Amino acid sequence: MPLLVLAFAVAFTAAFGCSEEVEPEQPVDEPLPARPTPSYSEGNLSVAQRGVAIDEHDLAVIGTGSVGVSPDELTGSFGLLVLNRPYVDWRTTRCPRSSEAAEYLPRARSEAIINALADERDVHFDKIAVNVALLTPGQRALLYVCFDEGARVARFDVEEHRRSIIAAFQDLAGLPGIAYITVGVEMNRYYHLVTEDGEPLLDDYTNWVTLYRDVYRAIKEVNPDVKVGPGISWAVFRRRTMPAIAEELRLEDRDGVEAAVAAARRTILPLLAAGRGAAREKTADYLGVTMIPFDVEAPFEGEAASDDPDRLADLLDYWVYLPYLLGEGDARLPLVLPIVDWAEASGAGGAKKGPFLTTLKRAVSDFGVAWAAWRRLSDLPRRPEGQNPCNTFTANQDPALRYEASYCRSGMMEESGVRRDVFEVLTED
Repeated sequence: MPLLVLAFAVAFTAAFGCSEEVEPEQPVDEPLPARPTPSYSEGNLSVAQRGVAIDEHDLAVIGTGSVGVSPDELTGSFGLLVLNRPYVDWRTTRCPRSSEAAEYLPRARSEAIINALADERDVHFDKIAVNVALLTPGQRALLYVCFDEGARVARFDVEEHRRSIIAAFQDLAGLPGIAYITVGVEMNRYYHLVTEDGEPLLDDYTNWVTLYRDVYRAIKEVNPDVKVGPGISWAVFRRRTMPAIAEELRLEDRDGVEAAVAAARRTILPLLAAGRGAAREKTADYLGVTMIPFDVEAPFEGEAASDDPDRLADLLDYWVYLPYLLGEGDARLPLVLPIVDWAEASGAGGAKKGPFLTTLKRAVSDFGVAWAAWRRLSDLPRRPEGQNPCNTFTANQDPALRYEASYCRSGMMEESGVRRDVFEVLTED
């Protein structure tokens, strides 16, 4: 029985199947919390709070030359190696043989990068964080083809899919040095995904929530010390989910406290714990919030920072509801910013990355940041001939990762190793 149907059946039986005297459980009418009033500071991060995202394409800018970054500066400026990996890194049209399938999963790909850093650049980190993307679009068309049990789509209620994901995360939990695992990246996008015809996907957000909880428990069975959290997008929450929930509930203010709280309770808080009261079970050690704003939408409208106090206040207010997503009181979780970027497909955003990070650091300075990482150390190479690393991420074909074009220009350095000012902003003491 599909998970959503099963959940409904259990609820129906509990409400009506035992006795006529048993009344259905009523929703708890929880009061609205006060609007947050953060105390802002510069928000500079300590070395322990700084992560650096590295993959195989960043090795060229790590060295002892006049540009780029030396191994000593890299490990002295950042306390955490961050690896951004897709759940499966298949880029061919065939299914992998069972003997080679593990090569495409997060642990094997992560180990390859760690070994290359150590062997080729003498770079070693004591702590490692892995952010695993589960929704890269090009994978969807291939995943179900490779299922052995007959499923036609890679839904989160497909038992074979669930088992495979859980097994991959359990394997990742055994990676030496692993300290953080972010399960999914921007997974609240899934709440809004539709088919090409504009119809909601057959996949169900409720099934994702239950799968995430199972992944959390499975990781803890293997490695109780690793910290685990779900990954969501603040831009999606703030600019997509809040307005959608406000419209559904007929709220007058789509940007107000009531919309923010309702959106958090609907899409985020169920990931952090299961059950209520004495039966409450913690299912997250932190919340991973990707910070890549929709740069042309309000409040930014192409402007990453401002010297005008009133305009800066408007920008900072964009993040004011973040505490609602972290829980309350003793249950409040640390905030992790696993992926940060100011993304413009035109490439003009390079000069705005530093100012955006300055604004963001101030905005979250009162919210308990455990660590933060910029999206990439360096831009992806864009070679006119031969293998083009940028295209391997952004090609509009299946199977491919199909990242947006801005991903190729998301580094703290250019492809040549020339630094953008965002490097200094992130490493400022």
